[in-house]
Amino acid sequence: MIPVKLTLKNFLSYRDSILDFRGLHTACICGSNGAGKSSLLEAITWAVWGESRAAAEDDVIHTGSKDVRVDFVFQANGQVYRVIRTRNRGGTGGLELQVETPSGFKALTGKGIRATQDLILEHVKLDYDTFINSAYLRQGRADEFMLKRPAERKQILAELLKLNQYDRLEERAKELSRQLKARGEEIERSLDGIKGQLQQRETITQQRTDLENELNQLQQAQQFENIKLQSLQVVQHQRQNWEEQLGFVRQQFTNLTQDCDRLEKEKLNISSQLVNLQQLLGKTAEIQAGYQQYQNLQTQEEAYSAKFQAFNHAQQQRQQQQQQLNKQIQALERQLQQVQAQLEALLQQERDIQQTLGKSGEVEVALKQLAAARQRLQYLDDLQMQVSPALLQRQQLQTQIDRVQANLVARLEQIVTNENQLQRTSKRQPQIQQAVLAVAMQIEELEKTKVYLQRVQEKGQERRHFIERLQAQQREYERLLGELEQKLQMLQTPNAVCPLCERPLEEHDWNRVVNKTESEYKDTEGQLWVFREQMAVSDREIQVLRQEYRDISQKLSPYDTLREQRGQLAAQLESSSDAGVELHNIATEKEKLERALHLGDYAPDKQAELRQLDEYLQNLNYNEKDHALARNEVERWRWAEIKQAQIKDAAKNQARLQQRKPELEA
Repeated sequence: MIPVKLTLKNFLSYRDSILDFRGLHTACICGSNGAGKSSLLEAITWAVWGESRAAAEDDVIHTGSKDVRVDFVFQANGQVYRVIRTRNRGGTGGLELQVETPSGFKALTGKGIRATQDLILEHVKLDYDTFINSAYLRQGRADEFMLKRPAERKQILAELLKLNQYDRLEERAKELSRQLKARGEEIERSLDGIKGQLQQRETITQQRTDLENELNQLQQAQQFENIKLQSLQVVQHQRQNWEEQLGFVRQQFTNLTQDCDRLEKEKLNISSQLVNLQQLLGKTAEIQAGYQQYQNLQTQEEAYSAKFQAFNHAQQQRQQQQQQLNKQIQALERQLQQVQAQLEALLQQERDIQQTLGKSGEVEVALKQLAAARQRLQYLDDLQMQVSPALLQRQQLQTQIDRVQANLVARLEQIVTNENQLQRTSKRQPQIQQAVLAVAMQIEELEKTKVYLQRVQEKGQERRHFIERLQAQQREYERLLGELEQKLQMLQTPNAVCPLCERPLEEHDWNRVVNKTESEYKDTEGQLWVFREQMAVSDREIQVLRQEYRDISQKLSPYDTLREQRGQLAAQLESSSDAGVELHNIATEKEKLERALHLGDYAPDKQAELRQLDEYLQNLNYNEKDHALARNEVERWRWAEIKQAQIKDAAKNQARLQQRKPELEA
């Protein structure tokens, strides 16, 4: 048994819980004592077998609840099943068994809880005692199996190992043995017939001798035909060799023909080339004159090439000298430009230095402002060191208060959502009640039909039993009729004896016995016809009952679907009935939350601590904006330090420029 899905409602410590095992191979459920780990396994045993560790049946219902419901989906023997067990406090319970089909779950529920429980055991093939002593060890009862009596342990192991299958196999073996024994008797009867055939052995032996002679003649004829066949096979082999030689000769002829065609083509090509060569030999003088002119032109080309190379060499020397002269001119021009640029830079530096030295008074005033701003910033920095822990604590308190407020807002939103859903559920209650009544009326009508169907079935069984009794009586009368017929045949033989005392019969005794036997024969035959007529009438009645049974069964086809629908509607109706109470509780909680959020009446200790921190910060009179302005003021006058350093550098540079300026002007 492999669990697939477990749905709990008001079972022990659980209210509404769903545990989905799909996608899990090995699951480990862990938690502290009393967390409800064992309750999940108890829910499985209660759903499948109706057994749990509770002392009373109502103890499985959650405290304060009216009913309990466990929906367990599991796989067993390659099939997915669904078991739904319910119970009302102080009342009765219900049990449903369903099997998964391509179109959904189909009900297999029996007429009552006991019948349905038997169906579950039939499909699961495991009872509760075997389960708690094998796959499931209950808390504190791990040694339960060892504490049982040897007979009980043997029974549990037999259930686990499916030893009852061996019992069934034993019964089947016995049945097969009986069948084989009957078959052996039938074979023995067949042997009697075979023995009769063996008595005709001499005739069969003579027929066998004739057949053997005929077989010898046929074998001699076959040997002669085999010799003829071998000679024909030799001729066939020679014929195949000749055909192969003929094919080889034909292939050689084809190859020679192709070679002849190829040589003919080569001959034509050589003749064409010979004509072209003869035409060239006729132009020998013209070709020699052209070759002489070609040599003269080649000599002139070599002379012109030598002159051109000498010209290029002179041209390259001239360009190299011109490039060297240009480089010297450019170097002198660059030196002149550098000196002029340095002199201009010195003059510009001198002007900048004069301008910088002219701002020394303004810089001294700015330095005094910078010192005052730094003193103010140092004071605010020290004050910030005192304020920062308090600000951090205030931020933490504000975060905690905001978190409480967010939780209250989220709870309020959840309550509003639940309220809307419960209102919709409450509005649907009249419709659900009407649907429940309609389904209940349909189920009631179908149950009446089901009772009538049971009566039809009982009537059919009664007719079948009646036919079986008639058949037994018919066989008995047929046997009696056979005995009477045999007795009459015995009485018709000469010197007949009394069938009872086996003494010879006188004529008057013989007539009396024959008349009595014939009278019994007629009475028995008449009674046999009566039985046959009764059987024919009963067969017709059974046919009518079968047709009526099929018609009624067709009408009862929606019965299981309606029962399942009734259970679903009952659950919805119960949920809508509880909606009114929950709406009242939700409205009260909603009003409290809205008032608390409107008045800020939440986290009072945190808010009081926040007010104390605000008073402390107010007494310190620290303002982050003033601190930022002080930092900006320091940055605003920081240029004075930079200008002071520039003035010092300018004084040094002025002395250095006065020394270098005469050198550049020279």
